[in-house]
Amino acid sequence: MTGFTTGLILGRSYLTDRIVAPYFNALSSYRRSRWPLFLLWFGIGISSKVAFECFAGIFFDALQHVLGVKNMDERMLRTWKIMGGSRWQVFRYAILPSALPWVISGIRVSFPYAFIGAITGEFIASIAAWVT
Repeated sequence: MTGFTTGLILGRSYLTDRIVAPYFNALSSYRRSRWPLFLLWFGIGISSKVAFECFAGIFFDALQHVLGVKNMDERMLRTWKIMGGSRWQVFRYAILPSALPWVISGIRVSFPYAFIGAITGEFIASIAAWVT
C-alpha cells in the first residue's frame, strides 16, 4: 500500500517528482549492499528484518506505479477535466484504470524481492543470534 500511494503521489505531482525522484531512484539502486546498513540502523532483531523486507518491495512497486501514472493517455485526462469531473472521478475513472496494468506488474516484480529480502533477513539474523 505504501508503494502504491508513493507511486501515485510521485506520478501526479510535478514538483514532488522533481524533488523526491532523484533520491528515490538512488535509494532503489542499492539492492545487494542494503543489508549491512539495515543491521547498523536497526540492529539484529525483528525490526531490521521487517524494515529490509518493506524496503526491498516498496521501491520496485512504487517505481512501476510512477511509470503507470506518467504513461497514461493525457487526452483521457483532459476529457475528464473538460467534462467537469471532480478530482475523485478523474482519479477513479481515468488514472486508476490506465495505471492498473502497471500496478499489477509492480506487484509481480516487487513480491519476489520482498520474499528474498525476508529469507535473507531470516538467514542473517538467525546466524547472528546463534553467534551471540
